Amino acid sequence: MLVDAATTTLQQAIELVGSLRENEYTRVSEMVPESSVGKHVRHVIDHYRIFLDALPNGPQDTVIVVNYDKRARSPAIEGSPSVAIEALRDLQRVIRAKFGGALSLNASCGLVATVSTGQSGNRQGSLKQEDTQVVSSLGRELWYCCMHAIHHYALIKVICIEIGHPAPQHFGVAPSTLQYQATQQNA
Repeated sequence: MLVDAATTTLQQAIELVGSLRENEYTRVSEMVPESSVGKHVRHVIDHYRIFLDALPNGPQDTVIVVNYDKRARSPAIEGSPSVAIEALRDLQRVIRAKFGGALSLNASCGLVATVSTGQSGNRQGSLKQEDTQVVSSLGRELWYCCMHAIHHYALIKVICIEIGHPAPQHFGVAPSTLQYQATQQNA
């Protein structure tokens, strides 16, 4: 079910990106400063790639560590809807291949995050940061990629509204929100 959710989440982006002209895809938003649909799609792809690239190709025999702070930031994906669609489809294939075999969603992995303690107490005025590692699971990280994507889809939807391009009603809405809305309609 989680693998289907991940590939379906990516399919939503494929369909929306496929409906945009290149100038719509790359247009910088006034509502979401320094953003474009392309930048958000690239960011989503980066997170999925980081997670999937950390996974072994066969039976798990190594420690898996994921660090979402080490992103590639591909300008080609930001600038071309066709390059983005190709990357999104590739992610779908990799997800199916990796989790269609011996790799378990319940397998443990490490997550490294750059944690900021803020500016208080720092005389230089810069952020104090350090890498922190915690234990997670592959399923939890795949679900994180899905929810992270949906969060960015909401921002993409704002940009689409700004440029006058319709986005699907449920694009950028979390499954729990859709479920809640359904219960309210039936109440």
